[in-house]
Parts: sequence; structure tokens; C-alpha cells
Amino acid sequence: MNPGIGFDIHSPLLAQQNVKKRYFTFSFKQWNQIENFGLKSYKIGISWFASLLEALKRYSDVKIETFLENNRFRNVARFHEVIWDQPGIPIQRHEFTWVDKNIVENNEDYPFYQLSISASSGRVIGYFDEFFCFQIVLLDPLHNICPTQHTHYKVDPCMPLSCEFKLLLSQIESLQVNNQCDQDCGNIEQLKQIKNNGIPTNAVVHFLDDLKLNEFNKVLKKFECSAADVLEAGISSLNSFKA
Repeated sequence: MNPGIGFDIHSPLLAQQNVKKRYFTFSFKQWNQIENFGLKSYKIGISWFASLLEALKRYSDVKIETFLENNRFRNVARFHEVIWDQPGIPIQRHEFTWVDKNIVENNEDYPFYQLSISASSGRVIGYFDEFFCFQIVLLDPLHNICPTQHTHYKVDPCMPLSCEFKLLLSQIESLQVNNQCDQDCGNIEQLKQIKNNGIPTNAVVHFLDDLKLNEFNKVLKKFECSAADVLEAGISSLNSFKA
């Protein structure tokens, strides 16, 4: 194992991928908001989100070998493993219940790291997956992952910030529970039907150039299918090819 990084960078798999020459990449697949690591606080302004995007853009222009071998760069980026016995730390590794259990319970191969957004703008928390993509598990705008003696090891409260989609689901749930409409309006039965059928909360968003979008729309029209049908057909086709 490579000290400080949970992978052997000389392994055949990573050597085949020439991982050291690849640029740093990020994924929000494992990201979540929880208490103390949310985006709702009077201290978090719109400029923070600009700082986050600028930081991710900046790091995306850095090769992985720089993170592996350049101590000076890691110090500037404040890139190091999360210190789980840090006084006052408001979360422990086992509490990352939304992350795959095999990841959470394997600190040797998948250590969690903190990465600076800027000196005063918090941290990004995550781990490297088997392809050396940095899986972001938490955003830490108030740097609560590392309480300091200066603040008596207290954290700045920040709560999850709901997006429009989650607000919509919450409102629907509220109507289902409270039946906030006239008994004769017919909406109650429709709401019950939504509750019985469930609401799909998974979404795949991919941006196509104009040419690909035109081809995609032609496929939908020609075969009278949905975007989900095209995705499913593509997955089946790839699985058959690999088999």
C-alpha cells in the first residue's frame, strides 16, 4: 500500500490505467447533506458556491501524481486524512451510512481525506475509489470536520438545504399525511395513488451537443420510446457486448 493513499499505485490495474498521469477528477455520486455539514447557514453566501466551483476547477487541472508525490502541493491544498480522534469532531466514520458499507468499513484501502476549498472557505471530504476518482461524501463549508482550540472545539451549526425537488416531495408528503384538501375534490385519492406507487427519486442528467440531441430525439420519435427506454437498451447492449 502507498502511505497516505489507500492504493498501490504500482498495481497492474492502476498501471494499465496510467493513473499517475491522469488528472484529478471528482464525483458527487456519494455526496450527502447532514447536520453540521449542510449548506444552510447565514455564514454561507452565494460566493461560497463560486469558491467551491473555482476550487474544483483548479484541482481538475492537477495530475494525480502531484497529489501522490508533491508534499508542498498537499500542504497548500491542506490535503490529508480526516483525523477521527480530533477533539470535538462532530462525525465518525461509521456514521457515513449513505456510503457503501464495504467502503466505510475499509479505512486501509479507502481513507477519507479533506481538501481545502480556500484558506477560509471550508473543505471537501471524500475518498479515492478504485479508479482514483475522488468521491465527495460531504461538503464542509464551515470547516466543522476539524474544530479548533480557538473555538473551544465547537462547530458552527449548518443544516441541509433542500432543493426544489426535495421541497416538492416534502409538500406532497405533507398533503398525504394531513389531507389538506376538500374531501370531494378528488385529490386525496390521487395522492394516495402516488403514495402507493412511490415516487422515483433517481435522475440521470447528461448534456448533449446539438447534433447528438437531434439524433436522440429522432430515436425517441422513430421507436416511440422514452429516454429511460433508450438508457435501458444501451445498458443491455453494453452488458451483452462485454459478456
